Amino acid sequence: MCMNRAVWISDHTGKMENIQSISTPCCLNDRCIKNATIEGSICEECYAAAILEHRDALLQHLIENYNLLNDHLLTAAEIPIINAAYFRIESFGDVASVTQAANYIEIIRFNKWCNFAVFTKNPDLYKAAFKDHPKPSNMIFVVSSLFINKESAAWKAFPEVDIIFTVYTAEYAIEHNITINCGSADCIGCRNCYTVQPGLRFVNEMLKSEQKKYYKLLKKQQQ
Repeated sequence: MCMNRAVWISDHTGKMENIQSISTPCCLNDRCIKNATIEGSICEECYAAAILEHRDALLQHLIENYNLLNDHLLTAAEIPIINAAYFRIESFGDVASVTQAANYIEIIRFNKWCNFAVFTKNPDLYKAAFKDHPKPSNMIFVVSSLFINKESAAWKAFPEVDIIFTVYTAEYAIEHNITINCGSADCIGCRNCYTVQPGLRFVNEMLKSEQKKYYKLLKKQQQ
């Protein structure tokens, strides 16, 4: 539940049921658009873009978020009050500017009772924002790997990173003994991306279109 009407809060179904998010649309983000043209990237199979093609009302709300969050630093009156224990930042896009990153940081800081999982492929924008807006203790900084089957090395350049999130294909995961610790679990029950753990953790998800194939191969391997 959000008690402020300026920033749109998205409700989710499916895997993210019972977790809300603040997001912006990938179709307005230049980096997202570029990533979608990169062969082998997870953005080539953008789940968010497919959803937004058929949900005009949601898209309009996300566009309004994009315009607001990239325009200026939010005033105290514009910062939403989040009534939740766990919350996600960006589920349909990514940060497009340092200003947007700073706004997310201040939303997180204000709502200190809530654990925020911040998903991004643009850690450099957050790094720049951290100079004037230090990382809050309730911010779990998740860098999503750009490429399928290739773990991002962003943690080497950005020590603020808490989690590297990578998507794998079924055959690659089986062949390389990759532990899928995201899988088909619901986020609110799993919470691997929403809790602070000592040291760096790696969260691995199976490509949605290959989940059945993966568990079939895994079962065969264990026989």
